[in-house]
Amino acid sequence: MKKILKVIVFFLILFLLLIIASYIVSPKNNGTLSPDKHIDNASGPLAEKENSIDALVIGDSESFAAISPLEIYKNYGYTMYVSGTSGQYLYDSYNYFLKTLTKQKLKVLILETDAIYRKIPISYNFRFWMGEFIPVFHYHNRWKQMTMQDFKMEIAYNYTDTFKGYDFSLNINPATNHNYMEYTEETEKIDKINKYYLDLIKKKCDENDISFILVSTPSTVNWNYRRHNGIKHYSRQNKIKYLDLNIDNKAMIDWSKDTRDMGDHLNYYGAYKVSNYLGNYLNKLEYFKILETLSTFATTYIGKNMCLNLLPSNQKDDVKNRLLETDEAVKVLYRSSTPPLSEIADNTINLKTLESFGTLSLKSLLDITDILKIADSLKKYFYTDY
Repeated sequence: MKKILKVIVFFLILFLLLIIASYIVSPKNNGTLSPDKHIDNASGPLAEKENSIDALVIGDSESFAAISPLEIYKNYGYTMYVSGTSGQYLYDSYNYFLKTLTKQKLKVLILETDAIYRKIPISYNFRFWMGEFIPVFHYHNRWKQMTMQDFKMEIAYNYTDTFKGYDFSLNINPATNHNYMEYTEETEKIDKINKYYLDLIKKKCDENDISFILVSTPSTVNWNYRRHNGIKHYSRQNKIKYLDLNIDNKAMIDWSKDTRDMGDHLNYYGAYKVSNYLGNYLNKLEYFKILETLSTFATTYIGKNMCLNLLPSNQKDDVKNRLLETDEAVKVLYRSSTPPLSEIADNTINLKTLESFGTLSLKSLLDITDILKIADSLKKYFYTDY
């Protein structure tokens, strides 16, 4: 019994020493986390002003080479940060996302898809988990860099990257493999562990009302049609927006000038094109989100569809007519209060059946009866004299 007690005491003391050592060797600001600058840059959102970032980008080196937040902010007004790191696993992507949510209320999360096809070693999950709870396993080599500041317990997040996570490069090293996106119906499957983390990211986005977008940035080395098909299948299954800039060369990349390392990563000239394409896409996304919100005020499916299909117009006469219609509708509401409208079933199929002299079911007849009753009520509503 005494031997067992000694063993327990020994491990308790060892655990306590590891905890103390962890606090001491852990970096006391996020600018000294690693010799790799991208790891320091990735925690930058925690040093930004609270709730000042609209969009976060996570992923491997493809993300920080292809997306320039400053370019997007300058031309489109969206604040963005890239928390991409070299060889990033989805486990890391998920954790960077979670940490950012403690400081930022994001509208958009962009995941660069190359990381989805990087298999996570089982041992990595264990090592990372140990490092999270007992950081001495992460930072045991920091003793050479330690100062008196390291004996303070608090950790300050005060470092943020000037380029907001983008890795600036003007190097030009042309690509040679221009036919990397040859069409095929074959699919490269997503590893089960990676799918698990993708599901976690999607769930967290849904819980926080964040638009989740999968983006495949241009790369002749890392991307192909089999991977495109795999991501396309997953995104459709899970109702996630997917943007593949390798298909039809959407960003108009010139592989003789826009890559820094023979097609593996883009340089600034390529990132400029990708960033502007993304900025324009975010503009459309914002507009459609406004229409979705507007459609929630519509009672019938007809009204909802009208809201969702509204298009911006710069035609003076068209805008003037719409304003007159709106003004007239407001007057009617003031005069007669809320119109007698209720939710009605979509009768498009029923009407086509009637046009082709087909036979309607009892339910279909009841649906049409509902519409006729509502039509009669609306007639009285609009034509009552006051």
